Amino acid sequence: MFEALRRSGYIALAKIAMHNREHIVMLRPGKYGILMHTMYYKDEVRQTEEFRTDISLVKDKELELATSLIDSLTASFEPEKYKDTYRENLKGLIAAKVAGKETVEAPAPQHLAPVVDILEALKMSIAEAKKPVRSATGRTAPVEMPQAEAGSKKGKKTPAVG
Repeated sequence: MFEALRRSGYIALAKIAMHNREHIVMLRPGKYGILMHTMYYKDEVRQTEEFRTDISLVKDKELELATSLIDSLTASFEPEKYKDTYRENLKGLIAAKVAGKETVEAPAPQHLAPVVDILEALKMSIAEAKKPVRSATGRTAPVEMPQAEAGSKKGKKTPAVG
């Protein structure tokens, strides 16, 4: 099928079950094999107009705070910092089952997160990012934030999350 799709210039459409529901997928030839992309149903596609943001509602102070927070969190991307905990937990569960151990379902969360004022949360995040870091000797060491690439804030730096 790979070579036939590649030569024909066509793609294939299919329906699959994933995450307890049906999805429409597109199969297309890639460089070394067939690639699959999930697609959206028509009612899942939103019109661009639904997402227009009225930036006239943003106050200068709020924009400065948000920009300051982004600048304070900017760091090089380190993919090794991110782990697929779902997969790790699933492997652990499977290993426990294979070993004959009894497994139990995790309890559902009992409370919702509190609603916060976004402006106050931004101020607290900026203050937290500016706090000096204590070294092993107990002395306060200045925090150095990575600088953006020369001539542009775009580059290999991204806001860190978490």
